[in-house]
Amino acid sequence: MAQWKRQITPGAEGDYSPFLALRLFQGRLGVTVETDMIEVFPIGGAERPDGCLPGEALAVNRRVARQTRALVALETGSTRADYPAYFNACAPGIQVTHHAGLPPARAGWIDFVFRSSPGPQGNGHVEIVANGRHVATIKGPIGHRGPG
Repeated sequence: MAQWKRQITPGAEGDYSPFLALRLFQGRLGVTVETDMIEVFPIGGAERPDGCLPGEALAVNRRVARQTRALVALETGSTRADYPAYFNACAPGIQVTHHAGLPPARAGWIDFVFRSSPGPQGNGHVEIVANGRHVATIKGPIGHRGPG
């Protein structure tokens, strides 16, 4: 629905996904951030047998693209099960403070405010506001540092 990308010069190696995106997943709103691949822990594995720890982002490592995508904001009343199963891990490096859920996509017009400061070295910072309500604060590696 909306994407924020870094400037990529012609001929740069890599397929850089948007570092910030407002997405529609099977009729539900979600916000993702992306970065170069970082450590994640599979949900159900030894480190995260019951799910992500408080503040950790739900994520997937996209190995072919060498990137990590994190789902950082969900619609009010939804759960992880309402979003694609490929978000199957936790990214402790991407810290999320949830203040409120996103308004439902079916609610009609939504006014968004995004404050984005990419920082692929770990100093990224994103604030999300929807219809005047502070939705989330995201900090950590956000964006891509590849050449070009």
